[in-house]
Amino acid sequence: APIHPAQIVGLESPPELLEHARNTLWQINTDNGWHPNNGFCLGWPSAGRINGRENGTRVLQAMTNAIHAACFPNFWPNLGGGGLEQAGGIEGLHSMLLQSHESCLRLFPGWPSNGTASFKALRARGGFVVSGNQTAGVIGDVTVLSERGEDLSFCLPHGWSGVRVSCGGSVKQPSLTNTSLGRYRVKTAAGETCTLSAAGMVGASKTDDTW
Repeated sequence: APIHPAQIVGLESPPELLEHARNTLWQINTDNGWHPNNGFCLGWPSAGRINGRENGTRVLQAMTNAIHAACFPNFWPNLGGGGLEQAGGIEGLHSMLLQSHESCLRLFPGWPSNGTASFKALRARGGFVVSGNQTAGVIGDVTVLSERGEDLSFCLPHGWSGVRVSCGGSVKQPSLTNTSLGRYRVKTAAGETCTLSAAGMVGASKTDDTW
């Protein structure tokens, strides 16, 4: 498990580096069955962050198999010790639903391309509280509560060809700050809730099985 330095590789990394990281992650986690001796917290967070939507079903299936192999009936992992740090494994799932550790907010960056899921009130960097849903691969409206009034930078969700932003009942025009990433920025006020909606959809990508 990478301890220090950390957070060097992500979805914005050069493709060759990202491929090497993914290959390393899969080799190590395959060797230990995705349940290393010290806990899920050693292997799952990095998997959630770097594998991408195209590998979402594969990651979830590996996690599911590890739970069946290593947990008691009450889902407590029998991994030779440890305790509260096992909660760190949940970060792997959170990162498949929402990421904010790179240059933008990403919605469902690691969830299966044709999958269904929703989350409510996950925290993101910058003082944002985010809720979103995806149904059969289609990402729906996203709500973002701005606690501190920071600028919100977000990358266009998968399948969206454009975005509409409404904050506090008023329509706002986001600025495109990076074309290759599809990254936008919009100003927010403290305590304001913004809704991001698709302003058009591109063709569905069939790159993963339904979860």
